[in-house]
Amino acid sequence: AIALDPQLADGYVNLGRLLHQKGDAISAAAYYRRALECDPEDPVAHYNLALAFEDQKRWEAALEEYQHAIRFAPDFA
Repeated sequence: AIALDPQLADGYVNLGRLLHQKGDAISAAAYYRRALECDPEDPVAHYNLALAFEDQKRWEAALEEYQHAIRFAPDFA
């Protein structure tokens, strides 16, 4: 999908999620950040990036990303 549309944020989120599920939070975070370059207000990318930061014990960065997710989607579960 991203080969056809390099600005497809969902594609990067999905790739990040696959890596994250395999235990590679650092690589996953890179894909989540790439998704945010495409869509800076994507709450799913912010939320997933927060989870990746938590896995890396980067607490302040995780909290910041959770706050972004809430700001862009206050009803986001």
